[in-house]
Amino acid sequence: MDKNELNQIKNNLEIKTDYNGNLFLRFDKQKAYDEKWKVVTHGDSIHVKLKVAAYPAKQSTSVDVMSNLIDSVLI
Repeated sequence: MDKNELNQIKNNLEIKTDYNGNLFLRFDKQKAYDEKWKVVTHGDSIHVKLKVAAYPAKQSTSVDVMSNLIDSVLI
């Protein structure tokens, strides 16, 4: 996944994370077949649900954890 994709995920963390700390993403099926991970919001896609390990398990804490993780990858 390239830096633009990671930035797109980071910018949408609050929208894509529920109040239990689950992060929901969709990836384009055709791109995934070609081993490229393209985040999409519609269409024929692979749905991924990630449980973010954060204490307390709530949306704001999970968003902070994922934001810090993405920042560490982007450096």
